Amino acid sequence: MKPKSRVKSRSPSPRRVATHHGDRQRPKPSDAIPAQKADAPDITCRDDLPFTARDADDGMIDWQPTRSAPAADHARRTGRAYAEAVTRLADVDEYEAYCAIKRALLSPNWNADGGEEDGFAEGLVRDAIIGMRARASKEALPFVASFDPEHSMWCSLLEQVDVMKAQFKAMKVKPWRTYAEAGLA
Repeated sequence: MKPKSRVKSRSPSPRRVATHHGDRQRPKPSDAIPAQKADAPDITCRDDLPFTARDADDGMIDWQPTRSAPAADHARRTGRAYAEAVTRLADVDEYEAYCAIKRALLSPNWNADGGEEDGFAEGLVRDAIIGMRARASKEALPFVASFDPEHSMWCSLLEQVDVMKAQFKAMKVKPWRTYAEAGLA
């Protein structure tokens, strides 16, 4: 079997990356963030994230990753895929993504020595660095460069109300608006 040839590519940024050893090197092409697969499942809420679960009382467990084999590189790739899932959630609902990240990092299930945690943190840090580069650029940003969790929460709630209204309309159900309409008065 013929070994695959490695194609050297330039990093999109002229910056160099420091390793924990203090030497400087360019990132490898294999470290690039993978593109979203076409067959990737839709992620519309925190329940759809691969690292969340529900307990017996239907309470949300914010960090319950599937632990992989002892291969550390596989566990890190899994963690980076978790971070990519949060990015896909942010495309739908920024507040849910904010809650997912915050609650996963603060979860009592977080294992600082775990490969999945290392990969997840690495994916988040990569996104943060990209965001910092965008903010530092002299060009106008095509998006709002600040994030207010409370404002985002209210926007998320309004979006959920609009979705529910559309669902009721599709089912040809008129939701009640008062206690009297519901027969509770």
